[in-house]
Amino acid sequence: YQSRKFKYGSVATVFTVSFVAIVVIFNIIFSALANKYMWYIDMTTEQVFTLSDEAKDIMSDIKNEVNIYFASEPDVLMTTGSSAAFTRYIYTTALQLEEAFDNINVECVNVLKHPSFFRDFYTTAATDIDTDSVVIESNGEVRVLAAESFFTFNDTTDLNSVWAYSGEKKMISGIMQVTQADTPKVVFTTEH
Repeated sequence: YQSRKFKYGSVATVFTVSFVAIVVIFNIIFSALANKYMWYIDMTTEQVFTLSDEAKDIMSDIKNEVNIYFASEPDVLMTTGSSAAFTRYIYTTALQLEEAFDNINVECVNVLKHPSFFRDFYTTAATDIDTDSVVIESNGEVRVLAAESFFTFNDTTDLNSVWAYSGEKKMISGIMQVTQADTPKVVFTTEH
């Protein structure tokens, strides 16, 4: 224990183990904070997960109040499970819209805990609001979108064959649909 080799070798080992432990602890803390506060940087060359300038131009023309409701809680939307991989991107896009525009409001309401909240959003008997649904509403106009509709698939029967994320396009398209100034209506009269 008194040899010079053992003393300096053990000090180097302690420093190495301490340094690795500090790096691991820092990584865990930073990852938790990044997940909670969404500290993400879009490093794709096409900026796929960031609002485009075209989207911002289109959205700047929309003055109506728009509500975007997610049928799950934020922590469920941001997890990394199989179906949550879809909702994470969609939720991030909606939050970017909310941050960029004052007339966009994003809210998460768990459809399993509060099914009556979504009662007014059932537009037809075929409307189905699940935990991965996104509801876009403005002035009584409603669009209910499934999470899968924000993606393009190689094979529509296999949800694991995602080919592209087209969430920005789908989200803005839904917003434009509910904020149209003149919504066309068709009335049929019978026995006249």
